[in-house]
Amino acid sequence: MDLYKLLGAYIHREQAETGSLEEFACEMQKAEQAELTGIPGSMAG
Repeated sequence: MDLYKLLGAYIHREQAETGSLEEFACEMQKAEQAELTGIPGSMAG
């Protein structure tokens, strides 16, 4: 996964809504699992 893309997505998300870092870490894990199983990130969650 591209760390810069993740960081950019996090910053963008923080601007849209105030979410905790734990929530974001959970979302990252979901996206990572989806990537491993071959599901596009946009469809994860």
